[in-house]
Amino acid sequence: MKFLVTFILFFCLISEGFAQKSLSDYSFVIVPEKFDFVNEKDKYQLNSLTKFLFNKHGFNAFFDSNRPNMKRCDGLYAEVEGRPAMIRTKVTVILKDCYGDEVYRSEVGTSKLKAYNKTYTAALRNAFLSIGALGVQQKEPTIFGENEMVVEEDQTPKETVEVSPIEVEEVISVDREDANSNLAVEKELIKTEVEETLYTSNGSNFALRNTKSGYKLYERLQDGDNLKGTLFIKSGKPMQFVDTAGNKFPGYFDADENLIIETSFQKLVFKKQR
Repeated sequence: MKFLVTFILFFCLISEGFAQKSLSDYSFVIVPEKFDFVNEKDKYQLNSLTKFLFNKHGFNAFFDSNRPNMKRCDGLYAEVEGRPAMIRTKVTVILKDCYGDEVYRSEVGTSKLKAYNKTYTAALRNAFLSIGALGVQQKEPTIFGENEMVVEEDQTPKETVEVSPIEVEEVISVDREDANSNLAVEKELIKTEVEETLYTSNGSNFALRNTKSGYKLYERLQDGDNLKGTLFIKSGKPMQFVDTAGNKFPGYFDADENLIIETSFQKLVFKKQR
């Protein structure tokens, strides 16, 4: 029995050590502004409290809506599970990597308080006791400029298949309103064969030019134009933007004919010049 107890304690310490190392190797954690077990954004200020507690315990926490431009796989993604019950409320904090794989699950935090706004808060704080015990200290995140395309290193082994970007047709979901606007602008571009459309974004000038290999997006500079990538437009098909590094992102036009390119972290808005 003593040997069994000693083995279990040793195993727990080793597991905790690995958890501490793996969590500290990441540079940030993203907290959603709404959890699945409640029906409102930041209900009972649980999301704000989660962000605060992560920062308190050595993490670099950001809300999903205002996170900086960072490599997606440098960070962790938080989820919180809440389970109300007759006697006590239970809350668990879960951390996943950029592939959706769970890398850490906290101890279950509980509370016997009756009021929901108090019992969830107390249970969440109790769940963070096990996180605080890890002694995590994340490194400073690498933040890129707003218009920089972040190149992610794919760590998942995949079969190598040579496919020309112009042959790729991916199904990309967009909002219905944006899809309607997208289709209208696409038809106009295809119908009139517009050679160049001018845009601005964060104080910089851009030009979308019609070429034989697709619509090329250039940043207009004093010493010459800098190619950012190619926008592939095919009537009735989702648009796709392929940057100069070969990364693919969904693109579409909004109701004001502005060009929108969605990266892993943010929407790049190119406003059409009138």
